[in-house]
Amino acid sequence: MVRRKTRASGRAAFRLVVVDISSQDVLAAFADISTFLKERGRSIGDNDRWIAATARVLQATVLAVDRHFSVLSPEMVASEVIVEGDLMTDF
Repeated sequence: MVRRKTRASGRAAFRLVVVDISSQDVLAAFADISTFLKERGRSIGDNDRWIAATARVLQATVLAVDRHFSVLSPEMVASEVIVEGDLMTDF
């Protein structure tokens, strides 16, 4: 899901986006993220790298319940730590 704030209410709106992770853009982002982490001696799991790469291509923010994605620079991919319940309180 991609979160965008609506102008009228300032509340978060969600929409489902299907992405082909075999696209050249996502593959290149995955490689960039992998290189970035390796050069800094840091690591996140493969699935999290795919999530980050997809978010980077979509210019979306990764929402997480921990600081796991904080090893990536904000310029690489935006991430935000949320607390339980933040996403579903409006639904």
